[in-house]
Amino acid sequence: MKIHAYFQLSLWGGEASFQNLDLRLEVLEEELQLPFSFVSGHIHELLIHVPWTKLTSEPIKVTINTIGELAIFHFLNQFNKFSSKSALPIFQNAF
Repeated sequence: MKIHAYFQLSLWGGEASFQNLDLRLEVLEEELQLPFSFVSGHIHELLIHVPWTKLTSEPIKVTINTIGELAIFHFLNQFNKFSSKSALPIFQNAF
């Protein structure tokens, strides 16, 4: 993730807040291997709470508020390689 705009950190309080993070899309695509490619990805707010004094009895909390992704299916990506005047290869012999 690339810190794009703003963050707050309270080390002893165990609080961290990050705003406007851009996602590393190549990592998502490589790890998830989904039938689409990401065009853009963004997290509006990421909150992390670490209870330093109670690490063995309380969980570390990570909260993501508003995540936005724009993706294109691989089929559409193949479709866009052809001009609007030419037929798709699977339909060339059909007419």
